[in-house]
Amino acid sequence: MNATGRADLTADDLPIRVPLIQGETLASFLIRTSTANGLPVDTLLGALVEGAPELPDDGLMPQREEVRLPAEGLAQLAALVGREPEQLARALPGVRPGGLVDAPTVEPWPRDLGAPPLPACPLCMEPGAWLAAEGHR
Repeated sequence: MNATGRADLTADDLPIRVPLIQGETLASFLIRTSTANGLPVDTLLGALVEGAPELPDDGLMPQREEVRLPAEGLAQLAALVGREPEQLARALPGVRPGGLVDAPTVEPWPRDLGAPPLPACPLCMEPGAWLAAEGHR
């Protein structure tokens, strides 16, 4: 842990940059990034914010829940993955203005028809990605 209460992690610990996928959920992006770099997702999440939320006992599942971050968590994520916050916000609906929160959380997706994210098409997108349901694919 560092002085800010976050786990010590630098951009050098994440040498593999996964591609951004338009409309991807933040949970999906965090899982793909941590998996590609051989890190547990809770280690990555703990490096983004002080007081990172606890993950479910059976792990984070982007088809079941979404991660919500405050602005400083988005800034830290951008620094760790070598991208600008605006670039992440264009691709990831959960970190666009209005999607950021005061304290980090893991929230279940609503059970309404069409509300949970959709698996990305394996023919045109990276396997394991989940897209936020924004009314189109």
